[in-house]
Amino acid sequence: MVVMPLLSAKVYAQELPPPEIDLTDIKSVNPSSLSELSDKESEPDLSTTAKQEPENVLNSEEEDKETDGIRDEDLFGTDENLIETSSNEVTHLIKFDLTGNVVFMTQEKNKQGDIVSGEPYLEVVYHFLFEKPIVLSRNRNLDTIEVDLEADDFGSLAKNEFFDCQLDIDIPKIPVEISSKIQVETVPGEDDQKGQEVEVSKSLILKLDFDSSIREDWFSLCTDFSGTNLNTQGDTEDYYMQILKLLDPSLSAIVIEDYNESETSTVDLSTPQKIINDLDIRNDISLSGSGQIIIEPL
Repeated sequence: MVVMPLLSAKVYAQELPPPEIDLTDIKSVNPSSLSELSDKESEPDLSTTAKQEPENVLNSEEEDKETDGIRDEDLFGTDENLIETSSNEVTHLIKFDLTGNVVFMTQEKNKQGDIVSGEPYLEVVYHFLFEKPIVLSRNRNLDTIEVDLEADDFGSLAKNEFFDCQLDIDIPKIPVEISSKIQVETVPGEDDQKGQEVEVSKSLILKLDFDSSIREDWFSLCTDFSGTNLNTQGDTEDYYMQILKLLDPSLSAIVIEDYNESETSTVDLSTPQKIINDLDIRNDISLSGSGQIIIEPL
């Protein structure tokens, strides 16, 4: 019997009350295309407000390496052969369940003239969910899976009495590598001549490597008061990947101490709240997330 993994990951958006936005402040992907909407010389710009590359984005390989700072040899050792799992060898089921939040807030000035976060007007919720049968043993095992992410039901990027720009997001399938190894510590037994050893402790080492090259395509689907449609596309984003990088414990180095192979183990995941001050679109962008990894014996 072939065990098929359950794969689903949906992105939802909760439409919060969008602010009255001056559309001339929003930069355009293709300004010349906006002539369809008006004959005026000064045309509003209706591309996605999130198209600008946010500050502090973790999207370079060098920065990734500095952030993780953990080598595979440090986790799994160098004397073990890497074993790729076959479907008839599986021993456990790994479940990954994570909810990530990206909240857009306008920037305002307080009484002292300082720039502060205003009311949120758009929230994007990423929901990652996958299950995968894996092998757990004293060797390092490698399992792979592709997570299919869907984007649905987004709120307005910009809105006033003349225009309404809805958000749509497309994310390709994301390859994920799952590395695992049961680490056993032993000491010599009482009868050392027979080569017997006594197990002292056992831990499970996990690494979940999401392909960081996969990025999100953000689209702005605009309609004016006459019913004319204008669709534009902004620069690709990596908000979901930034949330994954913020997780504690790091997905690059998960260690479950005192591991018992016959029992279910749970790892709680959470992030600190990260605020990106994006001066290009005059927004504060909040990133956060929480979830669990569950390991069940089959």
